Amino acid sequence: MKKLAFLVITAMIAVSTFVVKPITPKAVPQTIIGKATIEQPYVGDTTIKGQLPNYATLPSEDTLPLNGKWDAAMIAINGKFYTNGNTTPINSMFNYTVDADFRYEFQLPNNIVLKEGDVISQFIIPGSIDNSTNYPQLSQHFSDPVTVKARAEGKVTVSFEDEEGTKLAEDETQTGIEGTTYQTKAKTIEGYELKEVIGTEKGTYTASTQEVRYIYTAKTGAPVTVSYEDESGKELATSEQLTGKIGTTYQTEAKKIEGYELKEVIGAEKGTYTASTQEVRYIYTAKTGAPVTVSYEDESGKELATSEQLTGKIGTAYQTEAKTIEGYELKEVIGAEKGTYTASTQEVRYIYTAKTGAPVTVSYEDESGKELATSEQLTGKIGTAYQTEAKTIEGYELKEIQGSETGYFTEVNQQVRLIYAKTTTDEQKPIIPDKPNTDKPDKPNTDKTGGKSIEPKKWLDEITNKPIISDNAKKPELKPIVATQAAAKKAADQVTEKNNLQLPATGDTSTIFYPLIGLLMISSIYLFKRKKRTKKRSINKWN
Repeated sequence: MKKLAFLVITAMIAVSTFVVKPITPKAVPQTIIGKATIEQPYVGDTTIKGQLPNYATLPSEDTLPLNGKWDAAMIAINGKFYTNGNTTPINSMFNYTVDADFRYEFQLPNNIVLKEGDVISQFIIPGSIDNSTNYPQLSQHFSDPVTVKARAEGKVTVSFEDEEGTKLAEDETQTGIEGTTYQTKAKTIEGYELKEVIGTEKGTYTASTQEVRYIYTAKTGAPVTVSYEDESGKELATSEQLTGKIGTTYQTEAKKIEGYELKEVIGAEKGTYTASTQEVRYIYTAKTGAPVTVSYEDESGKELATSEQLTGKIGTAYQTEAKTIEGYELKEVIGAEKGTYTASTQEVRYIYTAKTGAPVTVSYEDESGKELATSEQLTGKIGTAYQTEAKTIEGYELKEIQGSETGYFTEVNQQVRLIYAKTTTDEQKPIIPDKPNTDKPDKPNTDKTGGKSIEPKKWLDEITNKPIISDNAKKPELKPIVATQAAAKKAADQVTEKNNLQLPATGDTSTIFYPLIGLLMISSIYLFKRKKRTKKRSINKWN
């Protein structure tokens, strides 16, 4: 095989007089091996790199793999073939390496350093196939010419963006000589994680600007807490937590809270989510609350003390207190004794019940204080009414009442004394004397006693037995005070009428009636005694 390749190359050189020209195919069938490719060489390079063919094409257009065995290389720069030395054959250079992927690196001979404008006009590393004798003649072409260039400065731009293209960090720009290597890196960005990379993270600089884009996706942001408070920090409404992707927008709103009005906002009402927690505080000030009415009543709803009205800011505290009310004790409280002012009126009612009052003692006595009937004790709640009644006591009649027949129970003992006087008997009733004969008082009575006239004698005093009127004295005309039934009734009616106007309660008796009765009794007794003396004097006179 080596011999065959050598003959082919020798023939080509001979024909071209060291100027390689394309091979003119012969009429015989040939097995073709393709050209080697040369990567762009740059000024100052001492090697060239590229790709060798890995198969051969038969006349039938079938392909055969190359066996990875390579023969001596040839190179021509600017049309001149080079060797490893003056005595070395042109096709005897083995200063190259080929890897498993058929990529080669060829060391230029004679310490050649490429210059700008140099042309690698011909280059070949001949390949081989197994059992080549069974195939038509091998034919391999030189590479295409490649011009040496000066290295340009390459640039790589690196950006860090979210999925919407929003810049998350400052861009970076890396520069280097064309053909040299660059390396990019992702950044750690708070609240984000890397999603993908668009472009080549690691590569070589070229004459064109290259771009590498690191694309991030946002993590879920820290929550934004929205609270609704009064000036003291007391919560007025349930706080809220807003969440979203970092970098997205949030929006908060104030709430309408009964009895309060917004004073200020602490924090950003509108903003974007971040990796750090945020807080928005809506601060409210309380309006003046509706009054709290405090009343003090008995069980029937009667007011026992003046009610009160407490006022203050909504949400502030109020405190009520029971009052000490004479004769009463607290029974219950309707409403909240302690609480806070609101927008609605509130009522606190202290309900009292009356204490049991001190007893009212009712006694029934005669004028000397002697008990005529068992005394009674009346009891009841303080403030409730009591009513006493006179009793009918045989042989006695009510004379007067000391104390209040009707009244109200109090905390102090009370006494009502009903004073009775003995009833006047028939024997004690006054006798109204007959009208005396005043025409002729000195004449003997015409009445006969035993047929004998009775001569008048001296008038003797009934008590002293002394004469009070001489026998011949003119008798004075007697005009006794006669308490007739009609007169007594009229006087009693007048007293009763007067008493009725003065005493509203049943059983009241005017004390005016009793002096009148006494006056009538005295008059009756006087007349009775007077009549008795008159009779006695008459008897004495006529005896």
